[in-house]
Amino acid sequence: MERKATSADSSFSRADFVRIFPARAHYLHMPSTRPTEDPQVRTRQAQALLQEIATFVTSCAAPALLEPGEEILPLREGEYSLECDGEGVLLECWGEARTLRRRLRAIRKRARNCVELDAERFPRRRCTLSLLDIKAETAAQFEKESTRSVAREELRRWCERFHPGWRIECLSSAPDLQHSLSPRFPRALLRMGSEGVCAIAAPDVPGAEDVFTFGLIWLQHCRDRWRDLHVRTLLLFAPEAAASALALRLVACNHAKLRYRLVLVSAEGALRELSPRAWGNLGTQFSLAGGVPANEQARHLFQEVASGADAECVEDLRGALSLEVRGLPIARAEGDELRVGLKLRHTDRWPSAESLHRLARRVARVRCAQSADANHSLYRLFPERWLESVVRQQIRAIDPTLHPSLVRRQVSGSLGMHRTRTDLLALDESGRLVVIEVKAEADIQLPVQAIDYYSRLKLHLERGDLHAAGVFSGATVRTEPPRVLLVAPALCFHPSNETVLQFLESSIQVRQVGVAIEWRKQLRVVFQHSLAGAATGGSARWPAIFSSKSEKPSRR
Repeated sequence: MERKATSADSSFSRADFVRIFPARAHYLHMPSTRPTEDPQVRTRQAQALLQEIATFVTSCAAPALLEPGEEILPLREGEYSLECDGEGVLLECWGEARTLRRRLRAIRKRARNCVELDAERFPRRRCTLSLLDIKAETAAQFEKESTRSVAREELRRWCERFHPGWRIECLSSAPDLQHSLSPRFPRALLRMGSEGVCAIAAPDVPGAEDVFTFGLIWLQHCRDRWRDLHVRTLLLFAPEAAASALALRLVACNHAKLRYRLVLVSAEGALRELSPRAWGNLGTQFSLAGGVPANEQARHLFQEVASGADAECVEDLRGALSLEVRGLPIARAEGDELRVGLKLRHTDRWPSAESLHRLARRVARVRCAQSADANHSLYRLFPERWLESVVRQQIRAIDPTLHPSLVRRQVSGSLGMHRTRTDLLALDESGRLVVIEVKAEADIQLPVQAIDYYSRLKLHLERGDLHAAGVFSGATVRTEPPRVLLVAPALCFHPSNETVLQFLESSIQVRQVGVAIEWRKQLRVVFQHSLAGAATGGSARWPAIFSSKSEKPSRR
């Protein structure tokens, strides 16, 4: 027969809880998180919160409001209000761009120049926002984070528009130095079943075309991290000013290794996908860098100084002359105009050969491999120009097939609105054009810059512009696409350069040439390699080379 339960049987004391759940005994000492039901208590809490917020705003030199995904909204006098509404603090602010109305519930985190708050959108949607002083020292970091957050949310909306129904697997604008991902370009990974799409956006600022490099790096990172996905498409969002540069770079990619879509963003925020058929409809110009030809007086003066000092008289393709000490110009002559000194200031009085001799010797005493002060400004100034001058003078050390007398520098031009300037342009023994890009330090954009020159010069070769301009007068230039040489100290190739190079079209012949780190003393090639498997479209790998110390094969 069942016994009826009594109130004594159903009682459960604190001691019973501790005995049955000893690992959770600390729960009994936690404060209650339930909101109080007493209206008077809620009102007092709201008034205390209002007082604390008003005190912070008053103490700020320039108070502002920051909400994730939105731009910073300044709180100017007469453009905002704070009042207690019984459930919290009602904040209303209005500006030229937008208005905002939020209920502030509690302070989540306090700092010297910032207060993070729990808030509510209407109707009762939880959110967070921050009050800060935009004139404080830490305000610059908040502004950066705000800009990145706005760009990230824009990318989210664009992805949802072009790929509706796809799930956003990853969305970030945080820096990732380990994988060479820049916070300038927000990135996302979209997923639909086993298919994946990489998306990346560029802000409307100078250098927006750099998104191409970081897009390829992000694509490879997604393939390595999400191995269960078939990530084949790269979706680029970029301003219209970067359209020509990005279009030609995408055309140079291997279509078997990736698919791509280019979406242009106007200044008003309108989106327009650029059709591949319009990518070739770009104006291109070819020009010879330099000024007007120097007169005979300047030519005689510079040649006299160069013959008796550590200086070099360099003539550009238009006939202007430059007197340089290991890549550093100390005098320049264009027509009858003369500029002298490290800042190349104009002078009406022609200096004597002896005065230029003294200047060249003073500079060469510091700017040399045996310099006693390697931290001197003249020694460290323009290292890329120094390396370029060494390569130009010893071009056969880089490639034995190149003609020393057929090396040109600073050949400039443009494709669409994108200007380019080749470091060195040379001819090999067969008459084929060779583009030489020189870097003295690690540069993540090195492969892309070389591809820009390649794309432009390929068009000029097909049109016969180089022959018409007389760049290599008296020499036969083949119309075959040029070769590309990337020259840099062996330890100064950026780790991501190989990642970018593997996505290029297999018909583009690219060779990396690594020189010894002490190239100022002696230009010595320690390794060089082409993209292995490029002809078959396979992955790029570092071929085995021989170490100069151990004479054993190793891999770089």
